[in-house]
Amino acid sequence: MMKKAVLAIALSLAASAVYAQSPDSVRLVAPVADSVHLFTPAADSVRLVSTAADSTLVPELPDTLSQRPSANRGRKARKGGSAAAAERPSEWTDAYLDTVDTKKAFVLNDYAMVGIHYGVSFNRMSFNPVYPQTYIFSPEYYGVTVSKYGKLFNMYPNFGLEAGIFYGHEGYKFKENKETGAIASIKGATECRFTVVEAPLMAAMHIDSKYFKLVANLGIYAGYRLTVERIGENVAEQYRNDFIEDMDRRFDYGLRGALGFGVVFSPVEFHLKANLRYGWGTIYEPDWYSEYYYRFAYPFDLIVTGSVYIHLGRRTGKTNAALKKEAYRMVYGTE
Repeated sequence: MMKKAVLAIALSLAASAVYAQSPDSVRLVAPVADSVHLFTPAADSVRLVSTAADSTLVPELPDTLSQRPSANRGRKARKGGSAAAAERPSEWTDAYLDTVDTKKAFVLNDYAMVGIHYGVSFNRMSFNPVYPQTYIFSPEYYGVTVSKYGKLFNMYPNFGLEAGIFYGHEGYKFKENKETGAIASIKGATECRFTVVEAPLMAAMHIDSKYFKLVANLGIYAGYRLTVERIGENVAEQYRNDFIEDMDRRFDYGLRGALGFGVVFSPVEFHLKANLRYGWGTIYEPDWYSEYYYRFAYPFDLIVTGSVYIHLGRRTGKTNAALKKEAYRMVYGTE
């Protein structure tokens, strides 16, 4: 018994000395029957748990050790941000990330354009009383416009304004009445052509993709008739190329719209449009023929135009103004 007691004391002293010298050492506890001994070791020590006198002591990692980030994880966090950011899901392998297709968002800027237009027109009038007539083909139609696109209610980037000036034609040409075989005339003219300059102001609507766009315009115009040419066998010479006082009206105004599509190769766009122009002002005084029976004639023209637009700013991407704002925020932290 004396030998066993001395041996037990020696083992206890040896274990205490080892534990005191190293924080990472194993702490041994003498088992007691039918009891559980739990200890709170140092931060990096190993806890031994025993549940019976004859059981084997099994080391168990402390909670503080399992929760501590490793040294490598800490180094990753210092290099790339937080530890959570450094850890990526296991399914995000390098092979998977190589297959991810990342595309830039297509965002339109507020930008302006200058347009150069050429086209042809098909001219006629809306008469009251009605006369049988056909279209006049006029191959000369020129114009220059300025367009400014912006965001409606500061949200929708598909709207804008377009203003410009155009040179073109108006007129009418009577044809034979199938019932009577007669051809109507006004002051002896069976055909009349006007040259006109007009200035439209229209709303511009557009739906864009990277290289294509749909465009539409709707607005009003004001114009002025520059020259007149009356054609017919019974036209008096003084009326052939002159406006008739107290009969002809030279000012023009009305409604105008357009619909078409464009091809975009920034900073240039090519548009093809069909334009409709409907005059609200008659071309002659309503009582020129009779003070009791008024007559009216309103221009009604179809115009096909091809246009080249040149961008005056960036259509997409960061503009100079956006870059300046971003730099200001980076320096001062506010707008």
